[in-house]
Amino acid sequence: ITANLTAKLTAKTALEPEESKRQVVARRAKDYMQKHDIQTVLHEMFAKLLETQPGDPLSFMVDFLEHKRDDVEEQEAAEARTFASEPGLGASLYPGFADGSSPSTQELPDLSRHHSLVV
Repeated sequence: ITANLTAKLTAKTALEPEESKRQVVARRAKDYMQKHDIQTVLHEMFAKLLETQPGDPLSFMVDFLEHKRDDVEEQEAAEARTFASEPGLGASLYPGFADGSSPSTQELPDLSRHHSLVV
């Protein structure tokens, strides 16, 4: 007796779509973590946690994350600071200096007899 068997796989197996869903979810999670620099923050937090080994690790982690959030908010506020409201940097003139377009209302002191010891 002679038998020749040939098998072809023409349809995808049920595992392939599930694996691709997992890959999509993993990629989205990785992108999110990179975008918000989460892995760096967690690494730093766990390194400090293991270094200090506090009695209440959950409180330590909460405090660490709150300090991190405060730091980020301060940095964002500093970056968003507008200098237009600062004297001389916006539309208003710097106090004590005339712009030349209008007569000065403030007289400057006479410094002709002023001598400095700094050379």
